[in-house]
Amino acid sequence: MAILINNIADLSHDWFTPALLAGIESVADKFGVRCELVGQRECDVETFVRRLSRSRPDVLSIMSFGARPGLLARELSALSIPVVRVDRQYVWNDAPCIMADNTQAVRLALDHLKEAGHERIGLLIRDQGIPWVVERLRAFMSGLHTDRGGLGNEMVHWVLSDENDPNRLQTATAHDEVARFKAYLLRAKPTAIVCGSSPLSRLLSLAIAELGLSVPDDLSVVTFDQNPLVDAWFGPVQLPLEEMGRTLADWSTRAARGETLPETAVLDFDFSDGHSVAPPKA
Repeated sequence: MAILINNIADLSHDWFTPALLAGIESVADKFGVRCELVGQRECDVETFVRRLSRSRPDVLSIMSFGARPGLLARELSALSIPVVRVDRQYVWNDAPCIMADNTQAVRLALDHLKEAGHERIGLLIRDQGIPWVVERLRAFMSGLHTDRGGLGNEMVHWVLSDENDPNRLQTATAHDEVARFKAYLLRAKPTAIVCGSSPLSRLLSLAIAELGLSVPDDLSVVTFDQNPLVDAWFGPVQLPLEEMGRTLADWSTRAARGETLPETAVLDFDFSDGHSVAPPKA
């Protein structure tokens, strides 16, 4: 199995890939899986196709994000190498996909906050049109309208991303982003925040520190992902990464045998109850 990951040179800062690989490794002997890691940084589609045409893996597993992996999957059809995707990043690609249920994840976060008594809940999320952002936003808006019957766009704060690296905030405007988020907190007055991805926790921490707020006394917080660089104290909604890895090993073995795979496998998130949620102040 060839595994395409985002940045093979920087796994020390990649919490997503190692957990998936751990899931694969836990069942590698059971399914007879051998892995070849392929990084996409600084490579083009033609180089990938040439490399994989030489190594001839039985299946390609795509864990990477962006446009090039989607183009690679399209080009590999000529080599008859089956493709299995992790997470639905490429809406134009019909390869079987193993993904986490973002709607269920947002419901976990909202239910936890509502059980603590919160009604005015905000969402901090990136300004990207990729599937997981759209799904989390849609689930958040649906949860507010269904259960509150009124709150809407004013509770969502969009964070600008770096055009050259969507996984990072714009360094030149980091100070402005903190100022924008502080203004949002003062304007929308949420008693709780759902932080749409773990990197945004840094922005959240800077803003509430400058406002002199504390978590959870003044503001309750639930964040996504299990990034070890983010304090687990925030009570994360965790991606089922190891389960996704185990499913990937199973599906890859079946694809290599020529079996027809399901279109998608949708796995539930887990919730880790930290110390970042308390009842709202009167």
